[in-house]
This record gives sequence, structure tokens and C-alpha cells, in this order.
Amino acid sequence: MGRWLVLGGTLAAFANAAPAPVSMRWDDLGPMIRNQRVEVRSDTGWVKGRAVRTEPDRMILENATIRRDRISEVKVVQYSGEARRLGKFLGGAVGLVGGLLGALAIGLQESPPPSMGEKAAAGALAVGGLPGGMLAGYLIGRALDRKVTLIRVIPN
Repeated sequence: MGRWLVLGGTLAAFANAAPAPVSMRWDDLGPMIRNQRVEVRSDTGWVKGRAVRTEPDRMILENATIRRDRISEVKVVQYSGEARRLGKFLGGAVGLVGGLLGALAIGLQESPPPSMGEKAAAGALAVGGLPGGMLAGYLIGRALDRKVTLIRVIPN
């Protein structure tokens, strides 16, 4: 199972490789980012939030207002696809089967009989396999679903 998690993590890392930047004028930026999750690079660092609108002299996010002359780049972050749902389902199935097989392997050993600590580990594997697999599958799926568009703001 560990091999599949490593493979999934590697695929997710490649899916999130640095996006190729797109150059866009300020006037064209507003319609593209409206109601989108954005990360705005200003002279003070990155500001994350949901874009409300752009005005001639500033960008308004739900949690901040940033002057236009301080903005150099905008990342638009979108989540699409079904990889999160599929990841939860497959991860849960793999976690459940893996947890039950691990618990059976510990519980069915005959010599020496399993100790109390081993019985507790078997129970933890059986109970924790499903949610652990679902979480891992969801996180890998989320990374695969994430699409980032990097926009460099150019003068009008």
C-alpha cells in the first residue's frame, strides 16, 4: 500500500508543477478572476482570498483590498474534476482491505499467541485503515484536481 501512496504523491507533485505564466492587462483581469480563489503577489508578499472585483486603482478580495500599483502577479486557483471523490473511494477501499488484512495477520498468528499490545495494534489497523485510506486518497485527489493559472499583470 505504501508504494501506491508514493506513486499517488509523485503524480500529484507533477500535476502541480509550476504553471506557465500568462500576461494580461489590468482591464482584462477583472472578468477572469471574479469569484475565484486567488493568490495575489504584492510588494509585501502573497495575499490569499476570493476575488470580488477589480477597480481601476485596486483589487478587492473578500478579506483584503490591494492597490493596483502593488500587484505584480495573480494566481487563480481552481479545483475541478472527480479525483477527490474517486480518491476517497479507492483510498477507503485500499485502507479497509489493508487494515483488515493486517489485523488478520496479527490476530491469526499461532505461535507465540498475540500479546495484548499486538491485539491492540490489530484493532487499530482494522479501525484506522478505512479513514486513513480515505484521507490519503482525498489529499492525493485534491492535489490532482488543483489547477493554477499564473497571471503577470502588464500595463494597459
